[in-house]
Amino acid sequence: DGSGDQSGRCDGSATGTKRGSSSKFSLIKKKNARSNVWLCFKQRSNNGKDVDPKYANFAYCCIEGCKENQVCAKQGTTTNMTHHLATKHPGALEEAVKERHNADKSSGLMKYGITVNQSSDPVPIYSRHSLPQKERERSLRELIAKYNLPFSFVSHPAFINFAHTLDPRFSIMSRQTYTRRLND
Repeated sequence: DGSGDQSGRCDGSATGTKRGSSSKFSLIKKKNARSNVWLCFKQRSNNGKDVDPKYANFAYCCIEGCKENQVCAKQGTTTNMTHHLATKHPGALEEAVKERHNADKSSGLMKYGITVNQSSDPVPIYSRHSLPQKERERSLRELIAKYNLPFSFVSHPAFINFAHTLDPRFSIMSRQTYTRRLND
């Protein structure tokens, strides 16, 4: 039934034994995976480094307690894996994506010596058309233009942390949006 820990995150230490055999194998992350579904699946390896070509068309669910963990992933498609998660582990994919987002955000800031305020009380952001939001956007556009800063400046974790420390309600737009709106 797939009961047990519903966390979608794999810790990388998964190993297994083939049914009816004593041969050990390890599970490794898929290289260059683009789909979030791979957060909950790994591929079989005999040496812990490379995918076993004999099992390249299979993915292994790494959610603890999964009884039907081998899923066909022929030619890299994720349809069967998505179906497996939806029927056996509802909500696991969303949880894995949320965990990865939080981990990525924290690790990106941590390398700059910044700690993330993981407050349980979310602060509502300004509406797009509110006066405070517009004033802060205009001020940031002027800063970028006056000092010839790269537009990627607004997506840097240190800047995002700085801006949210000054005003947690300010919603920072993407660098592409600032590029488009520079002439406003």
